[in-house]
Amino acid sequence: FLGGESAGKSLFIRRIKEILQSGGSWDHSVAAEGTLPTIGVELNTVSIGSNRQFNLREIGSALSSKWDTYIPECKDIFFLVDVSDLGSVSSSFVLLYEILGSAHIEGKKVVLCLNKTDLVDGFTLLQVQNFLRLDELLRTKRVEVLRGSCIDGSLCSAAIEWMQAR
Repeated sequence: FLGGESAGKSLFIRRIKEILQSGGSWDHSVAAEGTLPTIGVELNTVSIGSNRQFNLREIGSALSSKWDTYIPECKDIFFLVDVSDLGSVSSSFVLLYEILGSAHIEGKKVVLCLNKTDLVDGFTLLQVQNFLRLDELLRTKRVEVLRGSCIDGSLCSAAIEWMQAR
């Protein structure tokens, strides 16, 4: 799990774990409190279904210059973007294209997660999609896009479904 500062990576993983542990009936009213920037690397293991386990490795944005050293160990990459902040989108654009240019990306899917879509209107989301050049990325078939929110769990549920299908 990669992404810029405050993109929502820690909450994303926390919500995935909550949804899976509760069987999908987690408490949506619980606020997203206590999330701090990740310094270093966090590793979580989750079970999806009766016999599938996934290791979820979150690499803090402070380590973005070293992300390339972690990519060879990953099967796929989830990249989160905070779409409610256009400044964040611009820095995420640079980081995303650095990852896509990595020699270690071959054979891996990059799941681009547009987070905080509940905080923007349709026009702003369209601007973000144009800014990130999503049409071009989708044509390469190396990138898949999920949209939603970690707060309401919609993005996390979509990610779980994606992992189940993988």
